Amino acid sequence: MSNSLSFCDSALTDIVQKSSLQLQSFRKTLEDTSTDIKMLEEWLIQCAVCFPTYVSVSEYSHIGWDKFGSTWRLVHESANDDPPETRPLIDTPIKTRFAARAFLPVLVKEIASAIPNVVAETAVQSRYKPDDLDEIFANEDEIPF
Repeated sequence: MSNSLSFCDSALTDIVQKSSLQLQSFRKTLEDTSTDIKMLEEWLIQCAVCFPTYVSVSEYSHIGWDKFGSTWRLVHESANDDPPETRPLIDTPIKTRFAARAFLPVLVKEIASAIPNVVAETAVQSRYKPDDLDEIFANEDEIPF
């Protein structure tokens, strides 16, 4: 938006010029938030994270990393709905994405802290000891996901 916009109504021209920076900042924040969500999804997929993890945004709102359809996605779960609605975070309203943005680092920390537990559970379920994991995962083709 240009600060040089000129409307027939001088009051409209004045308010547009005064609001231009604020509106441009809002657009940049929206674009940055959407970019961060998409990049984080790609990174978690590249890291082969394939276990569900959620954190609370509010009493009735959670964000998480979970399988949505056939793909792992950052999702938003709204417990206000009956039944609760889950959908990709990138497809939620702007207000929801902005609220969730501050919790993305919390979610990544939760995922990272859950990894030792997931590895240990996999070892127990497959009757291997954690010391055997280097041998189990030595060949990328043997990774069970």
